[in-house]
Amino acid sequence: MTTASSAVIRSGLQRLGWTVSDLWIAAVSVGGSFSRQDVEDLTTGGRAATPIEHDILVAALNDRFVDLGTNHPLATWSDLRPSTA
Repeated sequence: MTTASSAVIRSGLQRLGWTVSDLWIAAVSVGGSFSRQDVEDLTTGGRAATPIEHDILVAALNDRFVDLGTNHPLATWSDLRPSTA
């Protein structure tokens, strides 16, 4: 599900106008133990996210969406559809 996971995360970044650094800071603040390079690799598909990594990154993005008055628009790992790529 590398493609599906990274696509969801990239979509969130684009919709928020965030950079990888913004996501890295937000992910660390919700309890993730990522390096900035980890976040870049996960968002670009350079390496596959584990279910926990995906959900932490999505939680950080969704927290910001909630701050902006939007619900939780990004899919958690259990809601991802397997990639056909």
